Amino acid sequence: MKLTETGSAYFRVFKNNVEISKHNEKHKAIEAAINLELENPKDDIRIHQILELRVEHEVVTPPVPTPTPVLPIPEPDPVPPSPPLPTSPPTAIGFFSQTSVYYAGVQQFPKHSKSDAIIQELVRNSKLAWGGAVSCESFSNGLWEADSNTPVVTVRRIKNGQTISFQARIPLNFKPAAGEDAHGCIIDRVAGHSLEMWAMEKDAQGWTCRDRGIVKLGGDGILRDVNGDWNSATASHIPICTRPITKKELEDYAAGKIKSAGHMIGLALNEPAVYPGFKHPAQSNSDGNNNSPNAIVYGQVLRFPANYTPPASHPVLLRCIADTCKYDGCVVMDVTGSGAAFYVQDPQQFGMDEVQMLKPYIGGYIQNPGGDEWIQFYKLFGDATNPSIFEWGKMEAVA
Repeated sequence: MKLTETGSAYFRVFKNNVEISKHNEKHKAIEAAINLELENPKDDIRIHQILELRVEHEVVTPPVPTPTPVLPIPEPDPVPPSPPLPTSPPTAIGFFSQTSVYYAGVQQFPKHSKSDAIIQELVRNSKLAWGGAVSCESFSNGLWEADSNTPVVTVRRIKNGQTISFQARIPLNFKPAAGEDAHGCIIDRVAGHSLEMWAMEKDAQGWTCRDRGIVKLGGDGILRDVNGDWNSATASHIPICTRPITKKELEDYAAGKIKSAGHMIGLALNEPAVYPGFKHPAQSNSDGNNNSPNAIVYGQVLRFPANYTPPASHPVLLRCIADTCKYDGCVVMDVTGSGAAFYVQDPQQFGMDEVQMLKPYIGGYIQNPGGDEWIQFYKLFGDATNPSIFEWGKMEAVA
C-alpha cells in the first residue's frame, strides 16, 4: 500500500462536537478556537486537521489490474445531532425552555405588594417625552437565522479602547436595526445560541460592535457574565431575541390563530431606577436614571389581570400587546427616549418600513395619510396631553 498526499491540509474547529468553522490556515483555526474558549471555558473545543491522501494498492494476481481508485477525503466520526429544542407555543420560535420566565406564563406569579405604586409610576413614565410608543424600525431588532450555509466572518468588538475579535455566522443580507443602539440578533442554530450585538457598524474591514451577548438556546434565557466579562447587548442583561412581537405573531393574532405572542416581551421606560435597581431575570443596570423610592427596576415583570379583556374596539396592535402582557407578561429591560415603549420586530428584514409593517394593525392612526406617513403612537399609548387608548393603569406588577 502506498499513501500519497494529493492536496493541502485544512482545519475544522469543533465546539461540543458541533462544527463551528473551517480554515485553510492553521493559525486562523487556532485563533478561532481561542475565541471560542474565551467565550466559555467549559466548552469542549477541538481542532481536526484533514489531509487529502491517495491510497494505491499493488496488484499481484490476475485479473487484469484496474485503475487505482482515489478514495474520498476521510471525515471525522459523525457529530451526534443536537437534542431538539423544547416544544414551543403555536407561533413562538421557542428560543428558551418552556420553564424559563420568558415562556412559562405570567399568571402563576403572585401580585407585588406595591403593585399600585409601581403602576402609578408606569403611567407617569408613559406620559413623559413624546409618550408611549412601539419601537419597530428604530431601537428594536430583527431575528436573523443562521445555519451551516451562513458565512462565518470575523466581528470586532471595540470597547473601552480595546478590540477583541470573534467569529460569527452573519447572513449576507443582514442589517442591524436603525437608531443609536443598532442592535443585531442572530439565531445561530449550529452554534446553539442567540448572538446579540449592540452598536453594530460595518467598515472596510467588516462588522464591528461595541458589546455582545451570547445566550444558549433551549436554556433558561439568563445572560450571565463570562469570566467577569460583560455578556449582553442591553444594560439589563436581558436578551433581545424574545423582546419583540414578531411579524408572524402579529399576523397570526390578527387572524385569530393565537391568543398572544406566546413569550414574554420587552418594555423600555424613560426613567427606570438607577443602579443597583434590578431583579431577576435582569442581571445588571448600567443606565437607569431615577432614584425615587417608587422607581421601576430592570427585571420588573408587569401583566394585565387574568380577568382583563382588551376592548374589541382597540386596534389589533394594542390588543395583541395587551393579551401578550396578560398571558406571557412584559419585562422592564431598557431606557427609551419616549415615555414607555414596547417592541415589534424590525421590518427591514422583510424589505418594509415601520408604517408598512404596522399600518394594517393600528386602526387608521396615521399622521399625513397618503403622504409622508407616520404612526400616531401618542394617540394610541398617550402622552402629556393626549389620553391613552392602551389601558396602562389597569396593569399590575408581579412579585
